[in-house]
Amino acid sequence: MESDPTVTTQPTADETTQPSVAAPAQPTAAEAGTSVAEDLPALYRALLERVARLERAGARAEAARIRHEATQAYSSAWDEAARRMLVTLILRADRATAPQVQSRGWSLRRRSATAR
Repeated sequence: MESDPTVTTQPTADETTQPSVAAPAQPTAAEAGTSVAEDLPALYRALLERVARLERAGARAEAARIRHEATQAYSSAWDEAARRMLVTLILRADRATAPQVQSRGWSLRRRSATAR
């Protein structure tokens, strides 16, 4: 019996876990350098925008620390480590500007023996 080419079937477990095209294990030096060189200026600008937001919010000390670390990362070798550092600093600045979540202390308290 022939299968109908218009009928679609669900992929098997093997088909969903195996990539259809093998990805290279490591990018070549030219590819890695190009992507980092393209990423770093944009990341640095995004980070400086967040630093300015921190300063406007009054967190000048944290903004100065982040700016200092960002300048060191941006001024060093433009490699994957510098990219990771800038991404980490962006996340740190985002956490510093995020509103603080108030936890409910009473939900974590245990009742005393006399109250039971």
